[in-house]
Amino acid sequence: MHCQFDEKMKTSLHNLTQDMEMVKSKSRSVDDSLGKLQNQIGGIDEQMKTHTDDMTKNIDAVKSEMKNNSKSVDDSLEKLQSQFDGTKDQMEKLKDDVFKAKEEVKGVDGQLEVCFKEIKDFSMYIFGVVLTMVVVGAYTYLVSRPKPFNRTLGPVHGTGVQRSSSGEITEKLSRKKIQMGTLIVSFDCTTHEFHHGIFEAISANSFLSVKEEVIQNFGDLMKVEPHKLVIIFVDSNERHIILENPESEIGEFKNQATDVFISLGCDVFVVYCKDKGSQDLSPDNLYIPRLQSVERHPVLRKLKERERVISVNTKFHPHQVSQLESCCNQIYL
Repeated sequence: MHCQFDEKMKTSLHNLTQDMEMVKSKSRSVDDSLGKLQNQIGGIDEQMKTHTDDMTKNIDAVKSEMKNNSKSVDDSLEKLQSQFDGTKDQMEKLKDDVFKAKEEVKGVDGQLEVCFKEIKDFSMYIFGVVLTMVVVGAYTYLVSRPKPFNRTLGPVHGTGVQRSSSGEITEKLSRKKIQMGTLIVSFDCTTHEFHHGIFEAISANSFLSVKEEVIQNFGDLMKVEPHKLVIIFVDSNERHIILENPESEIGEFKNQATDVFISLGCDVFVVYCKDKGSQDLSPDNLYIPRLQSVERHPVLRKLKERERVISVNTKFHPHQVSQLESCCNQIYL
């Protein structure tokens, strides 16, 4: 039994020895690990020291740069302050100059006002003189020029006798017998031969007499022998006025003469001649449609409705000749 105890003790001691060896081995391993860890910690300390030195240097550099920048900013602020002070002085000086300029302008305004008043007074004087000259000139012109015909009594143009109204002229001419034949009426002595030449195309086929009259005033009109057919020639003009419109034109001799012949019962044609636009007149028209005065004038409008308005250049067109000859046949046959 003792022997068994010893055996157990030996075994336990052996096991304990082995355990201690294992502990020693592990202790050495731990020591090695601690040594490595210590070395790592030492390396970290070195690195931290190095980084700390670098950071210290960087901080010092930043401080130095901020100090320099602060100094530069201070210098810039001082310069700006100096410039601001200079600008302020200039503004004060400019205010003084503006004030002085305003005072000078006030003085100039006063002078200009006086000057304008003098100019206005002088202009009114000149206007008065010019107006007086215009009024005197107009009065002189109106007094000295031949008086236009109107429906009131007055001197006959071109004569020294009193003229009559259109009604009185019609009444006096109505006492005369209306002659069988054709009367060619011109208002200008320089063109009546031209009018005669145009009418030859008609008169060559007529067996009745043709008489020509140049009527330039109411004295001439009073001497005329009225005829069954009256052809009144009017020369072209820039405004294309065939018969005067008393509401828009000065004078109305042609209009009144035409109205007198119509009132006497004559068959009246009005021929507007020397109109270049009528050279190529279409067979459908007796006169060129652009003659708007035909529609606007009351006498011409009535004549147009009876196909008694004609426009030509230098001769009648065939359809116009036919119209005139047809009229002659109706009147005389």
